[in-house]
Amino acid sequence: MHTRTTWIGTGTLTSLLVGGCLVGASFLGTPPASAESADTAEFTITSGGLQSTVSAPSNMSSVVLRSGEQRSTGTALAWTIIDARGSGAGWTLSASASDFTSAPGTSADELVPRTISVANLVITPGTVVATGGADTAPETSALTMSTLAQALVWAPPSATGAKGSFVLSAPLFDLTIPATAFRSNVGVDGVHPYASTITFTMA
Repeated sequence: MHTRTTWIGTGTLTSLLVGGCLVGASFLGTPPASAESADTAEFTITSGGLQSTVSAPSNMSSVVLRSGEQRSTGTALAWTIIDARGSGAGWTLSASASDFTSAPGTSADELVPRTISVANLVITPGTVVATGGADTAPETSALTMSTLAQALVWAPPSATGAKGSFVLSAPLFDLTIPATAFRSNVGVDGVHPYASTITFTMA
């Protein structure tokens, strides 16, 4: 029985000879280096735009005139603001409104419209909740309304920029009724409620 060791490349071949016959062999060495490759994966992100879903209450509470001021209030359906532009440019939800007006009625003392100043209306947007992994929630403030547009909810330009989706669950509308207010006029079609046109602008 003979053992023979042979050097091959970077390893050794060891063989076992018995009676001149090869009965076993083993190779010990360094395996060849594995092959490597690289590739690139890429994609684009497209702006989804800026949008809002906001509204006023469909009805505010009725008022019975008494001595002193009264209040008419209403809560709007939840507001939703979505900034999917992906720019961090910031945005502002503004609001303006007309005076509350009761259209002329039919009786002699109701032939002219009655008004309550829009300055008597305060809108409180309430708490803003960021949803779906959005940035930090934007700022809000109770706003005394005017016929001119004013900022109601806003996010200044920044590194975060209030990107994503935000919900305001219970925006409150609160109107002060002066003690000197006239009752709602009445026409052939019934009572003419006090009404105001409220305009929301998102930019």
